[in-house]
Amino acid sequence: MDVEDREENIHQTYLALRVAMVMLVAMLFLAILLQLWFVNGGQCWQTSISAYYFTSVRPVFVCVLCAIGACMIVYRGNTDYENTALDYSGFLAFIVAFVPTKIDDACLPVNGPDRPEIEAAVKTNVGALLVIGVAATIVGLIARRLRHGQLESPSLYTVVSLLVTLAVLLFGIWLYWNERNWFLDHGHIYAAVPLFIGIIVVVLANAWTAPQGKFTIWYIAVAIAMIVSLLAGGILWRMGVQHWALWLEALIIFWYAVFWVVQTAELRGATNRAQVG
Repeated sequence: MDVEDREENIHQTYLALRVAMVMLVAMLFLAILLQLWFVNGGQCWQTSISAYYFTSVRPVFVCVLCAIGACMIVYRGNTDYENTALDYSGFLAFIVAFVPTKIDDACLPVNGPDRPEIEAAVKTNVGALLVIGVAATIVGLIARRLRHGQLESPSLYTVVSLLVTLAVLLFGIWLYWNERNWFLDHGHIYAAVPLFIGIIVVVLANAWTAPQGKFTIWYIAVAIAMIVSLLAGGILWRMGVQHWALWLEALIIFWYAVFWVVQTAELRGATNRAQVG
């Protein structure tokens, strides 16, 4: 295989990763709509997307979050800061998938697991995730020192970010091992909030660093839309609107999908902006 073929394969892989994330988001939204139509007869919405864990949407919910999380971790961002935000958000997506939120009282659960089943699932799945997270961080540090088949000194940012990641993971293991009930009750929300913050940071970073042009305008527009959505969600929450979290989550995810489409159009299959001619 010559150099051009290898480059084309790399570009096609990056493009496939980007398209896959948009398709995964669409599948989750479609599953929620189909559940509403076929199961609830169009009568009852859960008050958050996470609450659909306790409905027939659960397999899609868990699979989509894990798949998107893996794609975000694998994908290399345009800058170190963007890449770090993608990695952290991607890892947190697994926590959000494995540690369910509280059962929603807006609609009765369709086929949700009981507390003992959830405890067993969290004990098994989150434990494996945290251990693999530590192993992956160590492997990442070693790989950066052996880049291009020779010993190299990674940048200060790389070393610090990996050490911080390792410290956070070790704290997570301690919390998981010693505060299991707290982890079960609060792990979902404490992972979901920084997950959404991370994807907003990615959008803001692109609005700030992208070269001047039509794509920059799109990035700024999406960033503004996200901020407006956050403000609207806060207003709905203060007003006591029951489904404020559902609409806020749906809007943030939708705008992130729009951002991803815009960035895909800008990069045109390239791995980063430096390769765009």
